[in-house]
Amino acid sequence: MLGTFHMAGSSDDVQRDANDVLGPARQEQVMELVDHMARARPDKIALEADVKAQHRLNEAYRAYRAGAALTRNERQQLGFRLARMLNHDSVYAVDYPQGIGNDSMGAFYERHPDVRDRTNALLMSAAERLQPPDDDSLLAASRLLEYFRWINSERALITEGNVAMYARIVAGEGDNYGGADLYTKWFERNIRMVHHVARIVKPGDRRILFIVGAGHIRPLRDVFDLAPQFCPVSPLPYLTPNVR
Repeated sequence: MLGTFHMAGSSDDVQRDANDVLGPARQEQVMELVDHMARARPDKIALEADVKAQHRLNEAYRAYRAGAALTRNERQQLGFRLARMLNHDSVYAVDYPQGIGNDSMGAFYERHPDVRDRTNALLMSAAERLQPPDDDSLLAASRLLEYFRWINSERALITEGNVAMYARIVAGEGDNYGGADLYTKWFERNIRMVHHVARIVKPGDRRILFIVGAGHIRPLRDVFDLAPQFCPVSPLPYLTPNVR
């Protein structure tokens, strides 16, 4: 799995300024990153794209192979480029987008603003301990290869969305499981992504590269670890210079 930020932006809590990934400097760095990940020699490339949009995804991929320009999003900048480099006929949509917010959690926080404030303080403390002061500044000052090494490191993966999820589990009381329901939905989405990856595996496939938002990596890895047919592997060796 290669954890990424959303290059074209998204509705996620975690946003990153890519300094225009379509600019010439960033385009050179995208190619450097793709060259490194090509060393993994994946048989298939899975992408964080709605599984219901599989046909549209491959239409766009075929258009790119025929000469169309790429959009900013990482599915195309990384997934399409790498798939073409490896002469793959298709790329694979494996996401199951769904909302995770709920009224119960909001209602609990309205009744217990002290818990909300403690949760927010916990999030701020974790961010200060585990991340650089400003992740956007780190991205702006780094080559993409360097930045991807950071966001796929264990230290970064602890905080990329997961601290926030765990901290909000406490929201609830009595029959109100707002925080737990939020995390249940989050984990359900990741489990369904693993399920969709399992669907694309055919006899002879040995390596699947899954390009996905970095916040998904830890829960995905937990599920892949439990599945006997999978062995999740960090991308860090492939992001290191001179590794073959």
